[in-house]
Amino acid sequence: MAHEPKIVLTLRLTGAERQTLLAWQRSTSIPAGRARRGRIILQLADGRPISQIATTLGRSRPCVYKWAKRFLQDGLEGLTDKPGRGRRRKPRADGSRTLAGVHSQTLREKSATLRAKSAQLRSDLRQLLHTSHALWERYQQRAERLHEP
Repeated sequence: MAHEPKIVLTLRLTGAERQTLLAWQRSTSIPAGRARRGRIILQLADGRPISQIATTLGRSRPCVYKWAKRFLQDGLEGLTDKPGRGRRRKPRADGSRTLAGVHSQTLREKSATLRAKSAQLRSDLRQLLHTSHALWERYQQRAERLHEP
C-alpha cells in the first residue's frame, strides 16, 4: 500500500473571513458547493493535511488545491461559482415551447380565470347581502305592524 504524503498548506484567515465561513456552514440558503468550499478553507486554516480534507469531504486533492488557490488569489469571492458554468440553453429548432414557458402561460390563464370567478363571487355576495337586507327590513315592518295597538 502506497504511503500518501501529508502535505499541509496553511492559510491564515482574518476574524471576519473565519466568521463568514462559519456562517456559511450554518446557513440553509447558500449553495451547498459554496459551503463545502468554505469547509475546505476552514480546515486548511486549522492546519489539517490536504489528503485528510479531501478524504473527509469526498473530494480529490486537486480539488482542495484548486479552492485553496482561488481563495489565496481572490479571497472569499474566489469561492463563488464562475459565471457561465453548465450547458447553455439553445432555442428549440422546432419552435416548441419549453416546460417553463408552458408553466408560466398556464399560471397566467389560471390567474385570469380565478380573477373572473372572484369578481363573479363578489357580485353574487353583494346581491345576496342586498336581498337579505331587503328581507330583514320587510320582516321588521311586519313585526312592527303586529305589535301596534
